Amino acid sequence: MTGEALPFITAVHVLAGTKVRLLFRDGATSIVDLRPFMVGAVFDEVFEWHEFDAVMADPEFGGLVWPNGADIAPETLRDYAQE
Repeated sequence: MTGEALPFITAVHVLAGTKVRLLFRDGATSIVDLRPFMVGAVFDEVFEWHEFDAVMADPEFGGLVWPNGADIAPETLRDYAQE
């Protein structure tokens, strides 16, 4: 990402299922299905505890986080959103 600022998510809005609308600091928006990124025990907990809707944009690293510590990096979601 030479010369570009690192992606930073400023807001997330849950839509339907595991789809969310993301707002990035540069003003870009994207709708992304997070399910393909939610792999492993920490994400299993999100579904078991029915906490998907508790997703937040982390104000420090600009990614997505859940109360149990699960997270997804902003650059992963920005790259996916641009495909």
